[in-house]
Amino acid sequence: MEDGRRLHSSGTDLEIRLLLLKAHTRTFRRSSTTAGLIQCTLESFDIEKCPPYVAVSYTWGPPDVCETVMVNGSPLRVRENLHAVLSILRSRLSTGFSEDPIRENKLMGDYFWVDAVCINQKDVHERGHQVNLMAQIFSTASCAVAWLGPESRNSALAINAIRTGNPRKVHQIQVDHRVYVNQYSRDRHEIQSALVSLLARPYWRRVWVIQEFAL
Repeated sequence: MEDGRRLHSSGTDLEIRLLLLKAHTRTFRRSSTTAGLIQCTLESFDIEKCPPYVAVSYTWGPPDVCETVMVNGSPLRVRENLHAVLSILRSRLSTGFSEDPIRENKLMGDYFWVDAVCINQKDVHERGHQVNLMAQIFSTASCAVAWLGPESRNSALAINAIRTGNPRKVHQIQVDHRVYVNQYSRDRHEIQSALVSLLARPYWRRVWVIQEFAL
């Protein structure tokens, strides 16, 4: 496995690391042990001179379920949730974001900031310093992507309801989701159930959600 000190080389106080995610290809030999694995490189940049990147917000999930990704040519164990996020982003790099033109225009480049990999989690001093840069990291990003968890039976309905509903009422969802649902003339019960399920996900219990959304 990749040594954390070698993977996370030290830099200046104004540097951050970005993960360059490579689109899925079929160039690997079938016999290769890395065939099909997510391929990334970790690069350091001055925070004021970064290439366009996407800040990723997600919940870490349980530590006992991990998957392997390749970072700088070496295997790195990451938690299942992060692996799922990277898998989805990799597939989007290959197929595009044509279902959402606004999002497609903002997702320029292949660089992503994900805390579990871009911060040396074994270095207490670095973790504290990077937390202080969090506001700048998210405000400098081209956009932020929130992964709420794996798709469920009615999650697409909830997301679509939020997208197509009255934007002025989105802030009311957590106050009283019934107020938001009442703007729909059909399938209110199903939409309400979908929104309740979406808001019950572990993502919303993360300490950092409020700060990330504020940025």
